[in-house]
Parts: sequence; C-alpha cells; structure tokens
Amino acid sequence: MKLVPLRRRLLYALFSIRFGRRPSYKDVSDKSWQLAPPPKLSLNRKAVYLENQLDRVTDAGTSMEREYQRITGQWQEYRPTTAYLLKSAYLANGYLYKSALKTTLTSDKESLFLSNPYEKIDHAVLTSSYCGNVYFGHFIFDELPLTLAAKKLGKPISTYREKFYHESEYRVLLNLYSHPVSQASFKEIIVIDDVSWNDYKVERIESMRSRLRELIPTKNPKGVYYRRGTSGSSRLLINEAEVENFLAKKGFIILDPQKSSAQEILKESMEAEIIVGVEGSQLAPGLLSVKNEGAILTLQPPNRFNNIYKDRADPLNIIYGFLVGLPIDNGFKINLEELDKTLDLISSEIS
Repeated sequence: MKLVPLRRRLLYALFSIRFGRRPSYKDVSDKSWQLAPPPKLSLNRKAVYLENQLDRVTDAGTSMEREYQRITGQWQEYRPTTAYLLKSAYLANGYLYKSALKTTLTSDKESLFLSNPYEKIDHAVLTSSYCGNVYFGHFIFDELPLTLAAKKLGKPISTYREKFYHESEYRVLLNLYSHPVSQASFKEIIVIDDVSWNDYKVERIESMRSRLRELIPTKNPKGVYYRRGTSGSSRLLINEAEVENFLAKKGFIILDPQKSSAQEILKESMEAEIIVGVEGSQLAPGLLSVKNEGAILTLQPPNRFNNIYKDRADPLNIIYGFLVGLPIDNGFKINLEELDKTLDLISSEIS
C-alpha cells in the first residue's frame, strides 16, 4: 500500500494523455446505480432583501454570477443521488485512491509514501467529503445526511480528523455514527454523489429535524441570534453588541455556540420563527431547529458575499433573507434601521 499515491500518479498521467481529462467515479467504478430519482426542475423563491444591497458588495464567496443566481429565484435543476462501487480501493490520510482516480477529502498535504499500519476492510460506505471535513455547516448538511443513506448500504466510514466542537453531541442525538479511518484498503467501498439537494436528500434532513423535535422540548421563540464567534474564517461584526441589544428588545434569544452545548442550543431555539446571524457555519443548527416555513436572515460582510444558506433554505421551504453590512476598520457594521426593515419584510412572508 505504501506506493499507492505514486502508482496513482502514473495511472493518472496515462489516463489524461489518452482521454484529455481527469478520471471520474464513473470511469473507475465497477458498478453504479441511482439512489434517488432523475433530475427535476424547481423554481426557487427570491431572497428577501432591501433595495441597493448589492451595490455594497465588493467581493463574493464564490462569484457574483453564482450569488446572483442564488438570490433571484431562478429555476434550479437537482441531480440524482448516485452510488458508485469501487473495488480494490485505498483510503490514506484523507485521500481516496482507485486506479487513476484520487479524491481529496482533506486540506492536509498528500503523502507520496505511506508507512503507517493500515486496516483491511471488506465492505464500507464513505460518508466524508472535503467540505464536510473542513466546515461545520457542511458536516451538518452533507456528512450527517450522507451517513443516513450509508447505513442502508453497509458500514459507514469516514476519514480520521479532529472532531468539530459539537460533532459528538449531534451524532448521539441523531444516532448517526461513522467509523473513522486513517489508512485502509477496501475490497469494496461505496462512494455516494450526494451533493444535490434533491427530494431524497431533503427527506433525510427532514427526518433529522423530526428526530430532534421528538427529543427536544419546543420553546417556539420569536427569533434567535447566533453569535459568529472566533472559529472559522474571520467575519468580524464590529457592532455586534448593538445588534444583539436591538434583537433582544424584540424578543430574540441570543446564543453563543462556543459557550453552549448542542443540546442547550437546540433547546433554546427549537421551533424559532426566524434565525439570524453573520453568514457562517454557526448558523447550521438553526436550520435544524427553525420552524417549518420559518426564516433565516444572514448578515453579510461586503467583501465576502455568500448565500450558501439560500441553497439549503429553498428545498426545506424556509424563507431566506440577507442584509449586507458597511465596511469599517477590519470588519463590517450592520445598520439597525435596515435590520428592522428587513425583519419586517421577512415577517410579512412567514405564514
């Protein structure tokens, strides 16, 4: 196994010379099948926001074209969920190898020579993805739903990594476990393309939401504000104290995910009408606890405009809104009058 990365590079070179492209799971799989229906078109609703907000944006988390598509309520095509069976595959330090294919599941640098002992596993189902290993929000909405699908196909396994702060609690609450693997060879491993938020993925996330409602008492607060904190990418809200005070006077609960357990967060936020916070992974649990047909409002730094929560809110039938801040010092500031107006717009759409 120690020469697997080098051998993969040779096979990749031969493949790219012959076909002029990178190999895909379809190229190297021994079998593939659909776990969910074929693609369908869905008309997403327009995001809720005040006029001239886009004029403040100086840079986007993806691209302005992509962000504009997200917020303007365009038709969206959802791909099917597809499973690929790979025989004689290897997983090493966050990299999956099969013939000429290498899948990167970690931000760590690849090792060309492998020396550590490795497991020998007959059959498993991979639950990890690159984003799910790096971002807590993707862990919640990619790895956990994927683990639900994996349980029906075999033994769920994931790449070994440092756990997220609340990861163990969510796994216990949702009964979703995965065997962490550092290095292993597989007779068979199933890899699932589960990126698209089709009906099958939404069904699994709704089952997660339902399970939490069975376990956590309903509090039904008017709204919840999630502090961004210091973990993850820096998005400093300069007047956060003012924002919190303003929202608290409106009956919002203020939560600090870095100082509370997952169960405490869910208990305070269960069936909230609206969740608010600086765009980031700390908001992810809010989409698990917000009420059906509730709303999420993201506070956006002008130099990192990112509406990934629009992709998540639409399939769950949750209203999405955003408010772009004003650049100040090394962060951004939210105008309280604009926040009030945006909340009014969102409230008018909540059923």
